[in-house]
Amino acid sequence: MKSKTLETTVRAPWQDELPRLKAFFGNKLSRAKEIRPFVVLAEKPSRIIGAAGLMLDGDAGTPLKRSAQVHFRIRPAFRQTDVVGKLWQAVLAQARALNLEQLYFEIDTGSDASAQLPDHARRIKTEELWQLELRKVWARLEKLESRLKVPEGWTRRLPQEDDLPAIGELAEHYKLRTKDEIELIQEKSSKEVGNDPTISSIVLDEQGLLAVVLVQNAFRLNCHTDLRMVHPRAKERSGHLNLILLADALRRGIKAGYTTTTLTVNTGRDRETRRLAERSGGRLLKSVDLWTLDL
Repeated sequence: MKSKTLETTVRAPWQDELPRLKAFFGNKLSRAKEIRPFVVLAEKPSRIIGAAGLMLDGDAGTPLKRSAQVHFRIRPAFRQTDVVGKLWQAVLAQARALNLEQLYFEIDTGSDASAQLPDHARRIKTEELWQLELRKVWARLEKLESRLKVPEGWTRRLPQEDDLPAIGELAEHYKLRTKDEIELIQEKSSKEVGNDPTISSIVLDEQGLLAVVLVQNAFRLNCHTDLRMVHPRAKERSGHLNLILLADALRRGIKAGYTTTTLTVNTGRDRETRRLAERSGGRLLKSVDLWTLDL
């Protein structure tokens, strides 16, 4: 169906228009270190009918930062107009000016918003955010763990400062964080939020780091699983390693006084973890599809 043509202008928002963008971006504006926003204004009557923003987490143009997240929203009444194409042209021009190589988008699973993406965008995975009651999960996992055979030569322990370079390299390999962004809090403090080594875990073998889970200490009685990574050389044992990491984190979280944890599940890869979440009565908080677009 041919899109309708409207008299519109696409430009960067004026300072006094920024508060109005919350209707399009929610709290994402406050979370991004840098945002390059655009708005679409209808001429008659003059009003904002769409907005998009490039969310930059660091310096654009560095090897790890040649990608950026895009938030894109058009009001429902205008999604069948040429506004969609105009706004995308502005976003793509800005991305190329920043020397970005790839854009990515998070779209709620089942949403029709994917129809607004350019034709060459592709969906790469679906991620779900679950909240689990630690003792319920442990009741199931404890039996599984008792049957898990840990290969000779594997070591399970708390992460230490000396492990950070290897953890950082693995995070950069998966393009999750830079090395500088991987930190451990040094001491228990209600004022310091971050990855707590006392409720996190790593597995090593004779070659070094095999797998790691970093758990954040924040959110009162709820801890959050921030990163779960398995080294590429252990890919075939990822299910085994994920169960070990989860068991260690649960045991330590319960001991530390936490009652729940939140964690992200890749539905295509983390089938065992997802099954465990479902069977232990976990609550699905959110499901998003991750799309990418190469420039």
